[in-house]
Amino acid sequence: MSEEKELEIEIPLPRIIEGPIVLSDGTALFIGDKVVHQSYGCGLIRRLMHSNDVGDLVFVKFESGEDKILGAAFVKKTI
Repeated sequence: MSEEKELEIEIPLPRIIEGPIVLSDGTALFIGDKVVHQSYGCGLIRRLMHSNDVGDLVFVKFESGEDKILGAAFVKKTI
């Protein structure tokens, strides 16, 4: 019979930052900015974060009511 071993996984949480997050095109993202995502539509940035594993992240509340954490490069700031 095989012996079961306990596996421990550590998942570091992203660090909340005050911002701004500056994208490669020079656009600065701030809390409260309106953004659009290709699949989720329009939303409002509620929180800015940074993860050492994946980079800059935005927490967005979309008009559909969905909340999503996305890579900052995957949203586009709207006016």
